[in-house]
Amino acid sequence: MRPIYAQCMNRFHTVFILTGHVSARRSARPGNRYAAGTMFNLFRKKPPANPHVKQDDPQTYRVRVRTRPHAEVVEFRFTKGAHIGIDDDGTYLFRKPVVSPQHFDRGELLVRFDRSYRVTATEGENVDFIPVSDWE
Repeated sequence: MRPIYAQCMNRFHTVFILTGHVSARRSARPGNRYAAGTMFNLFRKKPPANPHVKQDDPQTYRVRVRTRPHAEVVEFRFTKGAHIGIDDDGTYLFRKPVVSPQHFDRGELLVRFDRSYRVTATEGENVDFIPVSDWE
């Protein structure tokens, strides 16, 4: 008995349904690095989001810091296209000097991203990061 299958195609993916068995594969394109079965990454655990950086939309991030000498709060908004640069090892980073508006306290803020723009680390010189849960 031959298996009955239906094929559903769009521009990027092809899904075959074989008598109750569903398999997915990426369409063959140059530079395709995805393996079969990882089309949507459904079963992969996602790393927890960084508690100090808030992602407003897919292109925009926000972070708030408190300066150590006078505890002034300074907020930064940065985007992927304009503010985030590439590091030597292929990861991304956002580095910014911090100057508080009232007392002119100085510091430096550094947010590191992986190649998929997920926040991996936050570092600060003369500043403390404020968790997103404490913003409101």
